[in-house]
Amino acid sequence: ATGIQGASGATGFTGATGIDGASGATGIDGATGLTGATGVDGASGVDGATGYTGATGVDGASGIDGATGYTGATGQTGEPGATGIDGATGFTGATGIGGASGADGDTYKTTSSSSLSIPVSGATGITVGANLDYTIGQSIVIAKDVSNYQLGTVAGYSGTLLEFVPTTHVGTASNHTSWQVNLDGAQGVQGATGYTGATGVDGASGATGFQGASGSTGLTGATGYTGATGIDGATGYQGASGATGYTGATGTQGASGATGEVGATGIDGASGATGIAGATGTGLTADSEALTTTTANQTIDSYNGSTYRTAKYIIQATHSGDVHSTEVLVTHDGTNASVTEYATMYSSASLITVSADYSAGTVFVKVTPANTNTTIDFLREAVLA
Repeated sequence: ATGIQGASGATGFTGATGIDGASGATGIDGATGLTGATGVDGASGVDGATGYTGATGVDGASGIDGATGYTGATGQTGEPGATGIDGATGFTGATGIGGASGADGDTYKTTSSSSLSIPVSGATGITVGANLDYTIGQSIVIAKDVSNYQLGTVAGYSGTLLEFVPTTHVGTASNHTSWQVNLDGAQGVQGATGYTGATGVDGASGATGFQGASGSTGLTGATGYTGATGIDGATGYQGASGATGYTGATGTQGASGATGEVGATGIDGASGATGIAGATGTGLTADSEALTTTTANQTIDSYNGSTYRTAKYIIQATHSGDVHSTEVLVTHDGTNASVTEYATMYSSASLITVSADYSAGTVFVKVTPANTNTTIDFLREAVLA
């Protein structure tokens, strides 16, 4: 039978590896059973006279095999020795200090419940949130929805009053009181990421505990006696096999050593400061103009040449069901403006020609319509100088 399982010991400290204990002695083998006697051989038949060969004599019957002796019982296996106690685990170093958070970026997004109609005529002011970062000269958008909004230039901001001068608009609205207000333009380039703080020092690991000595191996049971060899006789019936001897009992399992303590976690290094946010870009500008005459070089848009060098326009002209669409690149060298037109298509005939000029730091984009009552819609995307 299997020996009793020893109780598990408490988890000890992990430290240095302990010395292996001596192996226990092997248990005694059980005695071997006796071998049964061999049966007697039968007599040989008589030889016939010379000449004709006489009949062969009858074979005698084979003797019966003796029974196999019993195998002696196997001796019991000795009990294993107890397992030694594990050494204690070293402390984990303390967790490091977290780095400081970066400074907050500028805030512009807000709402207004002031009553306002689109288009706005003349400089005006609306009530917005406090502690915003608007400054004079910034371009803003005051939107009812994606189809109705007013663009303008900041004239002043104090407390919760935002004053602006209207420029262009899209759609209409009458005495509307729920507005989304923000800078006019796409988000600027992402600022550089701040430095990552140094990683904290890891705490020292505790020493490994000693390995407990192994228990001695149990004694091996004695070998059973070998039975005497039986007498050979006639071949006959096979005797029955002897019974198998008993297996010695398994020795007791030694107790497990205790698990060591976990060391303290090391200190984390401070996190680096957050990088500076990039400047806000200008994004896209959309507008439209209704040209009632065929006067040459009528201005449909202008932009500050000191702020922006190059602009891309998608221009659409419509007249009495006809449409003319084109893409235009406009740039300047500080003295003159240049225009490159491409990707032009129209339904029946050309409706406009496009030109540009530079004057007193401003780039003017102009068209000459082929017909009266021509409507111009455009989308502008500008690149900083």
